[in-house]
Amino acid sequence: MTTKNNEIIKIRNGISRQLHEARISAHLSLVQVEKLTGIPADVIDRLEVGIKPVDIGHLHQLAKAYGKTVKISLV
Repeated sequence: MTTKNNEIIKIRNGISRQLHEARISAHLSLVQVEKLTGIPADVIDRLEVGIKPVDIGHLHQLAKAYGKTVKISLV
């Protein structure tokens, strides 16, 4: 069970890092993203540090605000 949890944490951290990097690359503050997406800045912050799991809806909204697309692959 620990290995499975570690894998989930690793994936979540990778997504969180990508969200943070995408926001910084787009030169947007948390407040600006909140205005663009309607997602509260504190929620975006928790998503970026990996405290809150990212759901597909938020992921899509954030990617759109950053000028990115979401690609999910099952391998």
